[in-house]
Amino acid sequence: MTQGLPAVLPAVLPAVLPAALPALLLLAGCGGGGGGDAARIEDLARTVVAGPVTDAATRCATSLTPDFVATVYGDAETCARAGADPAAAATGASVADLVVDGDTATATVTTEGGSADGARGTWVFARTDGQWRVAEWRTDYLRSVLRARFGPSYPAVGEDDPFRDPEVRACISAALQSLADPEFRATAAEILRESRAADDAVRRWYFGCVDGADGAGPGNAGSAGVSELRRIFEEGLRGADVPREIVDCAIRTLRRTVTDAEIRRMGADGAPAPPPGVQRRINAATADCVEQLTKR
Repeated sequence: MTQGLPAVLPAVLPAVLPAALPALLLLAGCGGGGGGDAARIEDLARTVVAGPVTDAATRCATSLTPDFVATVYGDAETCARAGADPAAAATGASVADLVVDGDTATATVTTEGGSADGARGTWVFARTDGQWRVAEWRTDYLRSVLRARFGPSYPAVGEDDPFRDPEVRACISAALQSLADPEFRATAAEILRESRAADDAVRRWYFGCVDGADGAGPGNAGSAGVSELRRIFEEGLRGADVPREIVDCAIRTLRRTVTDAEIRRMGADGAPAPPPGVQRRINAATADCVEQLTKR
């Protein structure tokens, strides 16, 4: 699904938002088999959420309707490129409340296992040339999947994963779930397409949620020591090609001259460089430290 997000503060900070931005679903394979409409649809749903992750192109061509691919992914190439993390794969799916009306059907599908375990909502199916395909995921299902993927089963990737904090994930999830249905569906599609719009939205939510000494973030951290927000900023500075002693000296000054609120705005904006006022303070702190250290 999503393969990465841009650096949260390019040219100043590292890319702290990982490639592991939660994907909506693990999709693969093709439907078919069974001894009737109900059996075929159940088999299709299980294959879509828990089938092998190695044949995305076939999945897109045979398990999903062309309209589904166009609406959710934009085109077949993007659909085929939307990979899945095997570590987060579901183990199956259950189908309930199936209603077949000629060549269309609806059912309540529940994902079993994986990082979206328990996600539940409405799927729409369509039959063409005797084969059932997934025609739509209704908004209730998309909301449930994203709620689950930001929940307790989120597979954190090490200490550097910015989404490892459950309070930050809950904050981001709340921001996403607060969107009205049309905007929510559009945002979900952008996430599946790995688009810049999705990256920008998640970055804004992340920097609105991470704890800082400015009183924002779910925990309002920062009263003691360095806030998580400032830690991100300082790790970016330490990644510069500057001697560590100079950087550490500059950071001590910048803790007094650059506020957490300014860091939050820079992160949310995603600009290629700090605003001129902040850049001048970074330059001044660095120059002062170079002068101090060369006098020793």
